[in-house]
Order: sequence, then structure tokens, then C-alpha cells
Amino acid sequence: MSHVEYARKMFMEGCNCAQAVLSFFGPDMGMDKNTCCSIAAAFGAGIAYSQQTCGAVTGAVMVIGLRSGMKNTEIPERTLESYVTTKEFLRRFAAKNGSVNCRELLAADITTPEGLAHARESGIFETRCTALISSAIEILEIMQGEGDGSVRNNGGT
Repeated sequence: MSHVEYARKMFMEGCNCAQAVLSFFGPDMGMDKNTCCSIAAAFGAGIAYSQQTCGAVTGAVMVIGLRSGMKNTEIPERTLESYVTTKEFLRRFAAKNGSVNCRELLAADITTPEGLAHARESGIFETRCTALISSAIEILEIMQGEGDGSVRNNGGT
């Protein structure tokens, strides 16, 4: 299943962008899809419909943290590694998509009832958000392929 197909499938199931990205990689990290969706639930629409950091981005940052972040207090250097990897992800995502900010990426204000209704009616979530989810997944996979060790992919299964 392609990234875009996976993103569309997740949207059809009612997931947000963060849930879709985290659940794509979660099973490889020992997390079931339901746990991924629970953890990422409040991160959709730029964090709880606040249109701040894109949900696809926050989902990707969760993946990076799970892969390269410090566990408890074991090795503080791992936190630095996750910061470096996250900054590189953010750089690549913004370069490819123009921003990491939900409001800018959607070019719509979904914080108002009218704006949200317009976004739903015009299909912004199904088109733009699925493209952003796919982009986040693709960038994480490319970074993994370059050997940074921060992420793996389960192919959306």
C-alpha cells in the first residue's frame, strides 16, 4: 500500500494526521495501532484544532523520539540525537511543503466553525492532509535509508 493510500485509509477510519503517521511506524516499534491512535489523538489539526504544528509533523516527531530518544534517564546523548534528527526532519518537511505550520499548509482557518465547515466541504483534509501525511512518511523513510537509525517503516501494515 502506498503512503497516499495508507493516509486516505486512515482518514476514512477517522484518524487525524498525527495518528496516521505514528500508526504507520508504530507496529515496528512494538505499538499496536490503537495505542498509536490514543497517543496521537490530540495532535490533529495542528494540535487540537489550534492550527499550530501540523499533525503529520508531530506524528513524525513522535516516531523519531520513539526510535532515537532517551529512555528514562539512561543515555542523555540520545536526547541530543533525537533533537538533531528532528531538526533535520523539520528542515526537510518545510523545504518540501513550504512550512510545518498547519494554518499555512492548509491555507485555511479551521479554528472557526465557518472555516472548518469550508475546509470539510472543499475536501482540504482528504487532499492536502493526505499529501502531508504521505510526505512525512516519505521523509522519515528517506532519513532511515540514509542510515540515521531513527526510524523504520512497517509498510503500513
